Order: sequence, then C-alpha cells, then structure tokens
Amino acid sequence: MLSCKQVSELSARAKCEGLSFSDRIKLKYHMMMCKGCQTYHQQINLLQQATAKLFNKPTGGDTLCKEARERIKQNLKSDKSKD
Repeated sequence: MLSCKQVSELSARAKCEGLSFSDRIKLKYHMMMCKGCQTYHQQINLLQQATAKLFNKPTGGDTLCKEARERIKQNLKSDKSKD
C-alpha cells in the first residue's frame, strides 16, 4: 500500500498530468482506507475550486504552463531522491 506522502504526490500529479491506470487504482485503494488522505484530497479540491473562482479560471487538469509543470516534476523527482 502507498504511504500518505506518496498519495499526496500522486494527487498533485493527477491534477497536472493525469495518472496511469495502476496509479489510479493504488490511489483509490489508499483513499478508501485512509480518512486523512480523503480529507486532504477534498481540501485540495476545494482550494483549487476557490482559487479558480477567485481568478475566474477553469478548474481543468491542464491549467499550468509547461514551465511550471516541469519545475514541479523536477522538484518531485529531487524530493524522491532524498528519501
């Protein structure tokens, strides 16, 4: 089973670029078992919707520019290598 940290990373990745079938299954399985991650996921969705509403932007998955996505990917990779 995934750790809560891994689930938070997958949730963030899901918003930006989508997930593979196996990652979606792992994420859903963990979320069924972990109330803390369910709450976290709901809060992230709420924040995204509120921010989009505040700035009148759509709440789709591809709202980041390519440069921002690349910076996030690099940061996630460097965080994984530290573990």
